[in-house]
Amino acid sequence: MQVQRSSLKAIGAAAAVAAVIAVASVAGFGGQASAGSEVSGTTRTVTATAEGSATGVPDQLTANVGISNDGVSAADVLAENSQKTKALIDRLKKAGIDAKDIATTSVNLGPRYDDNGDINGYRADNSLRITLHDLKTAGARLDDVVQVGGDSARVQSVSLGFNEDDALLSKARVDAVKRAQTQATEMAKAAGAQIGAVRTITDVVVSSSVPVEYKASASGAADASVPVEAGSQDLTVQVRVVYELRA
Repeated sequence: MQVQRSSLKAIGAAAAVAAVIAVASVAGFGGQASAGSEVSGTTRTVTATAEGSATGVPDQLTANVGISNDGVSAADVLAENSQKTKALIDRLKKAGIDAKDIATTSVNLGPRYDDNGDINGYRADNSLRITLHDLKTAGARLDDVVQVGGDSARVQSVSLGFNEDDALLSKARVDAVKRAQTQATEMAKAAGAQIGAVRTITDVVVSSSVPVEYKASASGAADASVPVEAGSQDLTVQVRVVYELRA
């Protein structure tokens, strides 16, 4: 009986020690969490969105052109369309247009219907996107489209742009950031604060090309090359800047 009592005392003592250790561990964990919450805080910020621009003279033209033709037989219509499209591509390459600047954007072949809903023929369309890096010869290349395609030729649209726009983008970006800083300073002052360090800057290119209205077919073609005037073009960049706010 004496042995059993000694064993019970030992077990009780061990349990008491374990309980003290457990309480100490919990208390220590709680102390760390409390210290962390004391140092943490919310940083006030102000966000400004602004646009900047830079003006340059375009030196590149992108044209969307096509060959369209109709006929009774689907096979004949597609064959004629393919022949004229290939002739146009060969003409452009012979004129010095690089293959990488000539891209097929769509090829379509479908039936035509009369007033009664019956098929009375077929129509084929083949569209190309051509990038011309020299505006001095761009008009002549547009003439090539009409001369090779004949009445099947279509110049659907053209747009002006830049071969190298990095310098203009940089200038527009600097302008946008300056405008954003001015806006943020005004808003902070109105709230009785000052702007601090920049937290983030987001850059978005808004525009880099201007579409030019131009549509033509062989029936309206003239002997002279199509006139192309570069004019000037604004390249616009938008930025969103987040600043810290200081009292």
